[in-house]
Amino acid sequence: MAEPNRIPVASLQSVCRSLLERLGQLQGEFVHIEKDYFWSIVRDERYEVSIKPTTLTIGQITECWSNLEMMLEDPTREITFGLVWLAEIFRSIGDEIIS
Repeated sequence: MAEPNRIPVASLQSVCRSLLERLGQLQGEFVHIEKDYFWSIVRDERYEVSIKPTTLTIGQITECWSNLEMMLEDPTREITFGLVWLAEIFRSIGDEIIS
């Protein structure tokens, strides 16, 4: 197994592919996400687990998805936030499936 903070991109691709294939089997062609708004912890506080976060912001699934769709139209756009937006979408899908 790889080091905890060193994840091979090829393995990440395999996991994503497998999870998305299974999601398609469970949900069909579309995934329905009931909730749109969510709490988000600012990055500076998100990984400081010894201190309770004090700065929360509000995120929106539809905004994350819209930003990701724009990335599909223009692949040269920066991917950094794309990964964050995708993570929020994935988290919402996971929350929706287990609820």
